Amino acid sequence: MIDNKLKSYDFSLPKELIAQKPTSKRSSSRLLVINHKKEDCSLESKFKESTFSCVANFLKEDDLLVFNDSKVVPVRIECFKETGAKIEIFILDTKSIRCEDSRVYFCAMVKPKKKLREKIRLFFGKDEHHLIVEDLLEVGSKFCIISSSLSIDSLIKQFGKIPLPPYIDRVPDKLDEERYQTIYAKTAGSLAAPTAGLHFDSETFAQLKRKNIDTVFLTLHVGLATFTPIIEEDISNHDMHTEYFSVSEKAISKIIKAKRNKKRIIAVGTTSLRALESLEIKQNHLNKFKLNDFHDESMFGQTNIFIRPGYKFKLVDGLITNFHLPKSTLFILISAFLGREKCLEIYQYAIKNRFRFFSYGDAMLAFRPR
Repeated sequence: MIDNKLKSYDFSLPKELIAQKPTSKRSSSRLLVINHKKEDCSLESKFKESTFSCVANFLKEDDLLVFNDSKVVPVRIECFKETGAKIEIFILDTKSIRCEDSRVYFCAMVKPKKKLREKIRLFFGKDEHHLIVEDLLEVGSKFCIISSSLSIDSLIKQFGKIPLPPYIDRVPDKLDEERYQTIYAKTAGSLAAPTAGLHFDSETFAQLKRKNIDTVFLTLHVGLATFTPIIEEDISNHDMHTEYFSVSEKAISKIIKAKRNKKRIIAVGTTSLRALESLEIKQNHLNKFKLNDFHDESMFGQTNIFIRPGYKFKLVDGLITNFHLPKSTLFILISAFLGREKCLEIYQYAIKNRFRFFSYGDAMLAFRPR
């Protein structure tokens, strides 16, 4: 029976396990490999501990790894009230809501929001430009409507900083500009990094190539859905925000070929998985796979898919991912992929063995039973 109660996806995480800084080298993070083939063994023997630099050792020749090449936009802006109190805003969409009276309106997450009021002005030090808090939106939310005398692009270019998540309790530094971005980031648009990809360095890609493990790239821009907590006690009532993705014809051809040849498709990160599972690839009675309505060099789409227990996976056989927040859509996605009870077991093992959690944390490689 499918468990849709939010409390069933909760666990206790010691604060000291939330990674505050990246490892000295991308691929030196720890890796927990989940082995589904040893169901008759003890819990510990189902898990293999390694380092990410050895990830290729746990993959097969002709596996296909799918990466998200979205690039993080520096949407974190530090500004000040007239009193000098610091306010941090986090632009949630690089497209404006509207333009009016020479001002651009956009939605932002604001920290702290408690002492703000409508029409208050926010300044950038001695710069002549300023923001105005136009609408505080719902009570209890962290979101506001802000207006700017600058375009969003200019605002980001002049004042933007790398948007570290709120659970990283420090000011971003120069290292974050490099490490909170994958080495293959290409298309700007994400509000947060696709963090599973942060573990890959040039040496890791060289190992994949030597082992004849194929790679392909798509783009899904990480958006508001990442920051929206589930407030419904019944998770089936949760609405996901829309995120945009694109996949080239070449990438789709590789994905379909892998399925036809019964090769494993391994998503690097939950964003890659969500994009893959949003593709309208159909399988007919002759075991032939095809993509419906593809007429261009690239397919552009949008998805609000919420993957939860009971979901039937169409394409993805394996997943590389970090360890996620309790009661989050990402932890629920992993629970759909591996099973809720198994997922809780894995996370308890990771906590007991001091794995590091969240964006700068360690990684997990897991396979779905075929």
